[in-house]
Amino acid sequence: RRLAELLVPFVPAPLQSAQLDALSLYLDLLLRWNARLNLTAVRDPEKIVTRHIGESLFAAAQLFPAAAPALRAFDLGSGAGFPGLPLKIYHPALHMTLIESQHKKATFLREAIRALALPGMEVFAGRAEHLAGQITSPHSVPSASPASSASPASSASPASFAFPASSASPA
Repeated sequence: RRLAELLVPFVPAPLQSAQLDALSLYLDLLLRWNARLNLTAVRDPEKIVTRHIGESLFAAAQLFPAAAPALRAFDLGSGAGFPGLPLKIYHPALHMTLIESQHKKATFLREAIRALALPGMEVFAGRAEHLAGQITSPHSVPSASPASSASPASSASPASFAFPASSASPA
């Protein structure tokens, strides 16, 4: 199977067949949506696997060893879902919030989560600074779009961070 071969350099052990199936479905969905919506400039499926999926899985393998506890993670500027969706596929116990301010991309992310049947994963369609004031605990992440705010916009680079699901959220 070509996907598994391409991912060998990025993961310490072969992925389970369910993970490979999910990644394959994600890639197919990404390619279909990318034809209408610019989710990634990379168009070649093998390059998407090595540049985006593989690198996301490499990060996942470093961040979440096999016995990692349940964590809450946020992917800021999710765009096409990297690294958030592959992180969740790699570590299913992860509670992941994808934060994307562009509503068309947020719609893609919701469809990907639905198609992949990924529980414990949600999309926040808005800017990260709007979400930060609404998190009161690691389990209270709103999934609706934020109301418009008078605060000035900031330009945040895409980023991901995680903390134990049982701890308080960072300030």
